[in-house]
Amino acid sequence: MSDEQNRRKHPRFKTRVPVEFNPQGRRALASATADLSIGGCYLRIMFTFPIGTVLDVNLQIGRQVRTKAVVVTEDIKIGNGLKFIEMSPEDKKALQNYLDSDGHAAR
Repeated sequence: MSDEQNRRKHPRFKTRVPVEFNPQGRRALASATADLSIGGCYLRIMFTFPIGTVLDVNLQIGRQVRTKAVVVTEDIKIGNGLKFIEMSPEDKKALQNYLDSDGHAAR
């Protein structure tokens, strides 16, 4: 198990969820998650953001879940690992229900 996996507080599940994201004050970009957890996600994107960049993120899981995230890993021309830093209780519950109902929690 890698050091990064050991640091995770929440299990991540391989799932593709449509996502819009943007650094504050800039235009929105679209992609999909490569993995997702209640605490963060990984975006496969060609043009990555530097570690520490704060993004507004909208996940599409049957309904829109809005969160603010900070970039915690950068794999140049591959993607970014994001940690969710602000999410309403309603959106957090919707995301947890999505992860549970999609059969992910049983793995």
